Amino acid sequence: MRHLVGIENSVKLPVVTRQAERLEIVSSISHVSDAFIIDASRLVAATLDKIIVSHDISLVVYAGRSTPEFYEHAEQAGIMRRLPYHKGVSTSEIIRRVENVLRQEGLS
Repeated sequence: MRHLVGIENSVKLPVVTRQAERLEIVSSISHVSDAFIIDASRLVAATLDKIIVSHDISLVVYAGRSTPEFYEHAEQAGIMRRLPYHKGVSTSEIIRRVENVLRQEGLS
């Protein structure tokens, strides 16, 4: 079984988290067969449809709260599974916590 991971290139992330770094981290996970960047400014249902067809995907898993129209094809095909969003697990929240620690320790 192959595990593909699409990483949204969120423009909301601080400069500290560069897309190349996120891609490298996710790609290094032993269970990930392939990882790629998805252009957030062009997230439309047709994008996911192309990914599903080109990679012969049988299950799409998403843990988040945004872009529901992006997953329309996966939902219609019955291969969509949503995981609950857990506050504090997002990249933005992790970065905020690190910044707070650095500020408290006088390192920022």
